[in-house]
Amino acid sequence: MEDYFEGYYRLQKTAIEVMTGNYPNEPMLEDYLSLFPNADPQKLPEKDFKKRFSENIQPLLTIANNNGFEYTRKYTF
Repeated sequence: MEDYFEGYYRLQKTAIEVMTGNYPNEPMLEDYLSLFPNADPQKLPEKDFKKRFSENIQPLLTIANNNGFEYTRKYTF
């Protein structure tokens, strides 16, 4: 997870910032409530926002792993 978390986190955070800034009443924002419950990226400190995101993603990774999905290995050539 360490190899890919930062990029995934930045992508999701950017999506929320763009959507809340440009389309604050968009119903699509409700999809992010499971990842960022009660979290506003403009009001929460970066450290707390990232921690909250990680706490919500980690159980999903564990469930996927328990159901037979494997973690992606980082390949170097």
